[in-house]
Amino acid sequence: NYKLLDNKLIDKEKIFNYIINKLNKNSLRKKTIEEKIIAKQESEDIHNFFKNFFGEINENISKNYKESINELIDLKEKMYDFIMESLYEKLYPKVTTEAENRIFEKMCLHSWVEPKHLDKKYENKTFYQSFLPDAKKYFHLFIKEKSPRKKIEVMNQLYNLIYKAIEFNEGKGQFGADDVIPFLTFCFIKARPYRMESSIKYALLYNPYSKSSKETQGLTQLIMVNEFVNNLSFASFEGNMTKEEYEEKIELK
Repeated sequence: NYKLLDNKLIDKEKIFNYIINKLNKNSLRKKTIEEKIIAKQESEDIHNFFKNFFGEINENISKNYKESINELIDLKEKMYDFIMESLYEKLYPKVTTEAENRIFEKMCLHSWVEPKHLDKKYENKTFYQSFLPDAKKYFHLFIKEKSPRKKIEVMNQLYNLIYKAIEFNEGKGQFGADDVIPFLTFCFIKARPYRMESSIKYALLYNPYSKSSKETQGLTQLIMVNEFVNNLSFASFEGNMTKEEYEEKIELK
C-alpha cells in the first residue's frame, strides 16, 4: 500500500488515518499527532518531532519495505506533504495581517525599483530580465503550496535560479550569497505576492528540516527580503540614488 501511495486506486485518506491511529496508540505521546502539530509548543523542535514521527513510520514498514533509501525518503516526503496538506485549513492563518497589508502597499509604492537602485555595481546590467518571469511564478507558487516542505523547496529553486544567472553573467567565484539579495528583492517587488508574511510563518513553524540546514537557505533569504521591503524608505537606497530622485519616483506613484 505504501508503494502505491500515488495510485488512484488506493484510498489516501484510509492510509493517512491508519498511520495516524497507529501513532496515536503510542503510550509515550501525550497528544494525538494532529493535536501536537496544531498546538505545537514553541519549546518543541518541530524538526525533531518529524524526525521521531518518521522514525515510527520506519518501524512499521521496515519489515516489509525492502526498497532503496531514496525510495524510502520519497515515501517520507509524500507522507509529510499529505499530512500537512490535510491539516492546512486548520494550520494556515485565516486573516490577513496589518503587516501583510503594509508590505503590499510598500511593494506598490516602490514598483519602480531595479537592482541598480539597491546595488550600484549592477547599474548597466539588465540580465535579470531573463529570469524575472520565472521568479514571479516561483513567488506565487510559494504562496499557493499547502505543504511547508514544498514551500521551502520552491524558494530553494528560486534562489538557485537567480544564483546561476548571476554566476553565468559574473563568473564563478566573483560573488557571494549576499549578491542574490538585490535581485531577489527586485523580483519580490515585481511579483507583489500577497499574504507572504503568513506563508513565511507557516513554513517556519512547520519546517521539517533543521533550521541551519542547506534546505532552508532560500527561505532564509526570503525572510531577509520580506523584512527589508517592510522597512523600505529613502535610507534603503542611500548611496545608490539621491533623496530628490527617490522622492520624485515616490510622488509619481
